[in-house]
Amino acid sequence: MSYKIEGTKDTPRMEVSVTADETIISISGVSMPENPLKFYEDLINEMENYLDKPSGKTKVEMNLSYINSGSLKQLFNLLFILEEIHEDNGGVELIWKFKSTDSLMKDKGEDIKEMIEIPVELVEV
Repeated sequence: MSYKIEGTKDTPRMEVSVTADETIISISGVSMPENPLKFYEDLINEMENYLDKPSGKTKVEMNLSYINSGSLKQLFNLLFILEEIHEDNGGVELIWKFKSTDSLMKDKGEDIKEMIEIPVELVEV
């Protein structure tokens, strides 16, 4: 599976790459699409398919400078799928990156860390 969307001023850059040993999901930029459900639909469908046959390790890298509430809901839909994968065979980790001056994004990362059963590493960039 390979999935890629180039970012715009309102939407994040998203990329999923899968090898036999590892899957890397990268989401970065600003996430405030007009229709978050539609924007994240393909990625969530891909991840639901991936749920049936995950690779050995799944690494999720989030580096968002802004995320609106609709996008955050879709992000949680994605994280809940990944949580299922983690519960079934482990090997899922989330790296939440935030600027040192962005306490709001740091707080969102800390909230996510408390709400999901996936190891979350908060990284200041």
